[in-house]
Amino acid sequence: MPNRKKLNFSLIGNGGISKAIQAQITSRGHNILGIADLGDSWNVQAADIVIEATTPDSVLNNIEKLLELKKDLIIVTTGWYDKLDQVRE
Repeated sequence: MPNRKKLNFSLIGNGGISKAIQAQITSRGHNILGIADLGDSWNVQAADIVIEATTPDSVLNNIEKLLELKKDLIIVTTGWYDKLDQVRE
């Protein structure tokens, strides 16, 4: 198997899906730089990828902040797709 680059991840949200994602990331030898829960400061500056796994009520604000930081973003939060056009603007 070829050597693969270790990626640095930061997670926004610390619920059940986030814990499952954490397990997958670490089992593949990648790094988790930080896990932010409600009200925590975010450790995303050195992250290669940020995973947003929060709630429909907070996802739009989180997306806006993360896009301003120009971070590659994976969104696993569900229940907000009726607002997808707002994000596209």
